[in-house]
Amino acid sequence: MDVELVEPTELLEAWRDATRAAELAERLAAAALKAAEGANRSAIATEDIAGLAESAAEAAEHAARSAREAAWRAREVATGLRDVDLAAADQAAVSARRLEVNARERYHASGRGTPASDGRPDGEATGA
Repeated sequence: MDVELVEPTELLEAWRDATRAAELAERLAAAALKAAEGANRSAIATEDIAGLAESAAEAAEHAARSAREAAWRAREVATGLRDVDLAAADQAAVSARRLEVNARERYHASGRGTPASDGRPDGEATGA
């Protein structure tokens, strides 16, 4: 059996290389662990943000439904008010015409005016 003899300096250098490799592997493992922990925190943060976004979307949908319902109600109220206002205005015009006719009839019945009157009280000269 041939056994190769290795110089002590070569053994020392090989030991140093192995130690450096072990240290490098340890640093790589620590960096990988740190990255994994960071990814876990990022994943948790991302899940939290996704939950907040979903809540915001639900709130926006609710607000949109409420706004739509308010708009429909406002339209119904406005339409109702417009119809009521037109009916009230028509009624007011009819009442005003009746009052005007009644007032004219009372004026003529009082003897102060005649249907052919030109706006002057009876008995005034017309200049003829």
